[in-house]
Amino acid sequence: MSLCLGAAFLPVGAQSVESQSPASLQELDAEIALLKAQLALEEKDVGPMRAALDAFRQVARSTQLPVTLTQRYRRLRQQFEQLSRDPSQSARVPSASFVYDPARMLLLLPVSGELGPAGQAIYDGILSARSRYGINGTLELVDTAVFERPEQLADWLSLRQPTLIIGPLQSSLVAQALDWNRQVPMLALNEPEPGARSVPGHVQTLSLGLNKLQSLRFLTQHFGVSQPLIWWQNTPDNRTLKDQFDQAWLSWQQSPAQDTHAIRLHQQWFEPGRRHRLAQALNVRQSQGRAGWLSRTLERELSFEPRARQDLDTLVTVGELSQAIQVSPLLAYYGRPDVQHFWLPAPLPTVSEFRQTLPDWQATSAILPAFFARSVRSNRHDGLSSAQVGTFYALGETVITVLEKGFAQNQLQIETPLGTVERNQNGQFAFQSKAFWLDKGVFDAFRP
Repeated sequence: MSLCLGAAFLPVGAQSVESQSPASLQELDAEIALLKAQLALEEKDVGPMRAALDAFRQVARSTQLPVTLTQRYRRLRQQFEQLSRDPSQSARVPSASFVYDPARMLLLLPVSGELGPAGQAIYDGILSARSRYGINGTLELVDTAVFERPEQLADWLSLRQPTLIIGPLQSSLVAQALDWNRQVPMLALNEPEPGARSVPGHVQTLSLGLNKLQSLRFLTQHFGVSQPLIWWQNTPDNRTLKDQFDQAWLSWQQSPAQDTHAIRLHQQWFEPGRRHRLAQALNVRQSQGRAGWLSRTLERELSFEPRARQDLDTLVTVGELSQAIQVSPLLAYYGRPDVQHFWLPAPLPTVSEFRQTLPDWQATSAILPAFFARSVRSNRHDGLSSAQVGTFYALGETVITVLEKGFAQNQLQIETPLGTVERNQNGQFAFQSKAFWLDKGVFDAFRP
């Protein structure tokens, strides 16, 4: 749809277009853009409405517009978001994809408040890496800590028109950004919090968390494992991960390059609040039940030791720290200290939480990112340690390294200051993990 603006008669004393100031002309351009957006809204035509709102943003970038115009723009933009979410529009709106264009980078980082040192370190690392790679273009930093509501940040960003967004850092802000950023390529520095909408094609994530799917593949196909049990804590995130793992396991079994046919995989869920959950997984409860039945049948007390299942050689706990730390002592109690116990954190605890529990772990191998281990070995306990700040600086360098090598050069595996980063089957990048031996205060690299 096009909007035709014909000649208009001006009242006596009014300025002609030729005599208007540049600011007045820009206000007129902004008014025209809003009129076009309003007409496109009435026609429910997403494409022209987006173009009209983009035209308004172009004007707003170069001049200070009256509050009445910016308020109208915000109302129209909200209506545009509602219209674009209409299922009937899905066929008319082209799906966005991630395109690396460093012309106008916008960083969404906390540089004040509690996470200020972390955000500042990431920013410094990005500056250093940009200089090293010779990246041109503008770089603008937005302190996410000063915005009280998501819509404030969205309104501010809508006037900037970046070609690439880096951030946010907090998972809650990543989830919010998935709602208000529907087109601009974004490299988020965390996974969205549970319950958020799925990550669309124009968003990539580079999280300091674990690549859990690759970790499970490593655990079930190495160390001579033949009878592993994956013990899943029942959470929404783990249910999603298990679905992904089950699909991947089927594909690995069908691939001649993957030697999984000799592995007999067992999987069970557990609820954190239920008693005797590990006893049930090891069939100890069945053994106790048989002994009880025999005692009642013979009408006499029996001397009895419960027998755990003997077919397992490895147990992988996918769950919280508080659950995993109990497993190895219980394996010994139930007569299976020979079973290898691995812990895949879900979620990854904070460094301080993990460090405090080190004396309590027994015979467990934890799957952790290498940079997490570096922070654990730091001796400082007040606020962010120097190692942690150094980790965030390295994360900033890693961001640019991944953008340059992963997207500009299309590498699938990248060496970065924080270790090896690899692209998973969903196209997202994650850090390779390593196993660390935990036993009564010992924290060392795992040696099979």
